[in-house]
Amino acid sequence: MLLGYGCGNSVARMFAVKKDDGWKAISPTNQFNLFDIPSCKMVDENNISNEIAPVCQNEKKVGDNLSYDYKIR
Repeated sequence: MLLGYGCGNSVARMFAVKKDDGWKAISPTNQFNLFDIPSCKMVDENNISNEIAPVCQNEKKVGDNLSYDYKIR
């Protein structure tokens, strides 16, 4: 499930996944880039549906340079 959250600003995103005993919220900290694209590692580890997250990103940092590789799931 994709959720909006925040204090008066529901533009921020986070995921929740269904577990045997209910829902588990996945902390959004460091899981989305500046364009609100989720990390591939997070969506893969939590079996997030391709319908909810059709694109993911892998962040790369070399020195002070930050770049992203995008993947269509």
